[in-house]
Amino acid sequence: HIVCPSPKEKHALRSASGALGSVPVHGQFVACCASMLIPVGGGDFADLSVPSVVKETWAKWWWAFVSFLGTVGVARAMAQDGGGALSTAILVLMSWCLVKENCARMTQVGVLLFMITCGLQLFLDLAGLIGSLGGRQRHFHLPTKGTAEKRIIT
Repeated sequence: HIVCPSPKEKHALRSASGALGSVPVHGQFVACCASMLIPVGGGDFADLSVPSVVKETWAKWWWAFVSFLGTVGVARAMAQDGGGALSTAILVLMSWCLVKENCARMTQVGVLLFMITCGLQLFLDLAGLIGSLGGRQRHFHLPTKGTAEKRIIT
């Protein structure tokens, strides 16, 4: 199990890295970041606990995020964007499940799955945005001298 160094330990490691080289410190830093972001080590994930700082400090921001996503979902439904409303509703449901019961389910695995889902939605929404950058185009036919002619007006 990897334990991230405290700020004092980081400072001591940085000052010692001049004599020892930066490879061990860099390796420890990468391992620390990986342990925070990606659950490693295998085993039973049921016993993972949620840090108290998440419950005390970040829970209110997560509830604000759930409310914002709910508003976005309703706006997408009103704009008749059925696919967007459905994908936003999935994100609202996932984030609500993470935050309910005082963030009891906000483990590394839950947050990782939520971030993967957000990344997929970002990809889908960016594809729609890039497709819309050219603006709307209207196609219609104007008859001229007995023949139909196709014109594009942008």
